[in-house]
Amino acid sequence: MNNKGCGILFAFFSVFLPLASEAKDFDRFYIAPGYMTLKPDINSDRAQINTDVTLSNVLGFGELVFEDVSFEIPNSYIAFGPFDGLGGILGYRVTEHISIETVLAIPQPIEIALNLPDAVMQVADVLQLLTVMDLENLDPGEIYLPDVNQNVGELDMLGMILGSNYRIPLHKNVSSYVGGGLVYLTVDDAQLNSISVVNFENASLSVNDRWGYYMQLGTEVFFSEHWSVLVDVKSLSVETSARIENVTLDGGSGVELAPGVIDIDFSFKGVIYHIGLNWAF
Repeated sequence: MNNKGCGILFAFFSVFLPLASEAKDFDRFYIAPGYMTLKPDINSDRAQINTDVTLSNVLGFGELVFEDVSFEIPNSYIAFGPFDGLGGILGYRVTEHISIETVLAIPQPIEIALNLPDAVMQVADVLQLLTVMDLENLDPGEIYLPDVNQNVGELDMLGMILGSNYRIPLHKNVSSYVGGGLVYLTVDDAQLNSISVVNFENASLSVNDRWGYYMQLGTEVFFSEHWSVLVDVKSLSVETSARIENVTLDGGSGVELAPGVIDIDFSFKGVIYHIGLNWAF
């Protein structure tokens, strides 16, 4: 955890924990196991590709190799499949109205999808690296990168959610609450599978660990002194980036791009729905 994250957590607990000593006596802790689902919404507009380009018999030349060529493919994105499984909320009531809580979930593999739309790369742009050649009368030519839009593997995505909420009594047995807090996103153990035009045999995927935020809304219905049913919704947002290294792209007849690095900046947004049975103690 970086210094910024530690500072945020220190400030968080410095504000809320002193309130506990002033609160009246009631059930402090609560745990709400249940069913959780998250359907991520990924927002990204382009992929940055850095690679070595090999041209074979293009525009009448023999084999030409260019190192560290960089170009962008618009409308590209990396997507993650939904999470559905068991999870729970663990919380502590600082006062009758204010609580701090975290979310616990059982990790499970999540599918990865990669979208690289049809892209056209001007050969002349690559050949600009040969300063000894006169390019004024050169037929520009084009390299066509094939469309990629399919699942390419799976990963274990881990997240930490920590925040607070404020409860508003609506009835003696019903209360609603609003809240918000921090999200920490990290990815572990990504497995990539090669597809027809992309070779991931020696590739690796990494997603930068990032802090984000979430907003929360929920309703709780009590049916005894310690037991209740709750419906909880959290909308989260994290700005991060993914990198795929040592990937080979087939650029069509006579063209190979390898080994390459694909960088994609994206916004990880989604809504966590949780229905659970809550026990206060």
